Amino acid sequence: MKRRRVLAAGAALLFAQRAFAQPKPPRIHWTSSFAYTPDLVRGLFKARGRVEGRDLRLSFENVPEMMTPEEAAARAKRIVALRPDILVVEANLILGFLTNVRDIPIVFYNLALDPVAWGLVENLRRPGRNFTGTTLLYFEMLPKVCEQHSDAFLRVASLVPRVVVEVVKTENLVTPAATKGQSAGVQFTRVELRVANRGYLSTYGLSSAKKLPFSEPLRATFEAEGLKITAPSESVVELGHLSGWGQGLYNGVNIFFPWTRGNVHERFVTLVVEGKGKLRIRVGSARVGFRTVEVAI
Repeated sequence: MKRRRVLAAGAALLFAQRAFAQPKPPRIHWTSSFAYTPDLVRGLFKARGRVEGRDLRLSFENVPEMMTPEEAAARAKRIVALRPDILVVEANLILGFLTNVRDIPIVFYNLALDPVAWGLVENLRRPGRNFTGTTLLYFEMLPKVCEQHSDAFLRVASLVPRVVVEVVKTENLVTPAATKGQSAGVQFTRVELRVANRGYLSTYGLSSAKKLPFSEPLRATFEAEGLKITAPSESVVELGHLSGWGQGLYNGVNIFFPWTRGNVHERFVTLVVEGKGKLRIRVGSARVGFRTVEVAI
């Protein structure tokens, strides 16, 4: 609710720009059903360098949330008779009796109806009349809002980092005991993994976020079931951040001297395990999520 009052105050300032050039400061009359509105509005104007009495004159009117049509019509008539330079109106029945007013700039807020269908503005982008303001979500807007939100989330999803974990190869290692014809030696297996970022953004997101404390690097966690991990010795290995393809696949001084960006978008991890069983690798971070791969040895 307070955010909408900020927007309403901003709109009132825009309406008042022409009046600021006049010798007499413009008068803004503000109607609201909330007792804290005067202090909030005065603070907003003060924060923007507008001094009450010098740059503008403010008057406030507390109106009840529930009114009969007769009471709303009487209040609207009396407010218009005050002839303010700018009128800021909380959306209620009073606004309905101001639709025919043309000579006073009117800013509305918290309107839960379609202002175009109601005849207040010509369209949402360019009001075109003496009315402007902010609306709540009304039923007629739902299909369009859902469509816009879906488009926005799809665009965001297309930019996010996308970490993948792939098993490049597994290789059985022959131990000396097996080469001498003795009883079968201990079985070792080398597992080579590729961790890559297939997304547009780097795993830290924007460059400005790279040094933030919560921008943690990718980490690989290894768990063994029925076998023993001999290398690496740590159960958690830090991989660092991986670049996305948003920086381009190639770079160079010009198109005739390109060079690749290298493999900054991927890391290779090699493990050596002993015995037979299942190896579970989990890679990721809190920002990009986690991927888990299981390898049967």
